[in-house]
This record gives sequence, structure tokens and C-alpha cells, in this order.
Amino acid sequence: MSKQELNERLAEWSGFTHLPYLAPDGVKYQDACFVEPGYTSQVSGHWSFSPPNFTESLDACFRWLRPAVFSKCTGSVLTWTSILRYWVKEMALDGYARDHQALTLCCVISKRIESGAIKERSK
Repeated sequence: MSKQELNERLAEWSGFTHLPYLAPDGVKYQDACFVEPGYTSQVSGHWSFSPPNFTESLDACFRWLRPAVFSKCTGSVLTWTSILRYWVKEMALDGYARDHQALTLCCVISKRIESGAIKERSK
């Protein structure tokens, strides 16, 4: 999976909505913008043409992914602690992981989602 695909996948999981971009002239462009969690349309300052760059920015990870774990998951404190434990373990064992901390954290979160270790609250 490419970094772009991982960013898009984590953005969707954390609550970003992928919507058509509505240009100022009224033209809609299909699937062209990402709207922040909590918003349902393009509101100034709360959307962008690309998802947050989770794989390059720990700030983005902690701003958007950590709250998603806490709001979406059962046992959220234990889940987040588990994620951090795996993240630190990966960085301790792998020099590449130490140099790419945000990407490593994204991969840990993605693997935990795929494995079912992150269990979403029933709706």
C-alpha cells in the first residue's frame, strides 16, 4: 500500500469525508476534497484537496488519529496504550522505523485495524 493510499484510508477511518469539490463558480468536481470530521460540507478552513499527511506528520497523527481511537473504539485507553506499545517496539527494533516515526505509527494503527485488534463500538 502506498503512503497516499494509507493516508486516505486512515483519513476515512478517522472520520474525514471525501466529497465532490464545489468550486466558487458552482461546478462540482467528483471526489475532490476531504472534509474534517464533524463537518458535512466544505466549510472554510475545514477541508482540503488531500487528506492529512499522517505518514509524514506525528502532529497530524496525534491531532486526528488519537481522537478517532478514543471516540470510535471500545476500551479506547487500553487500545491507544497498545498502539503506543507496538509503535515504540517497532522503533526499538528497526532503524528505519526510528527515522520514519509517523509512517511507523500509521502502519501500526492500520495493522491493528486490519487484525481486528481495534474494535469499533457498536452503533
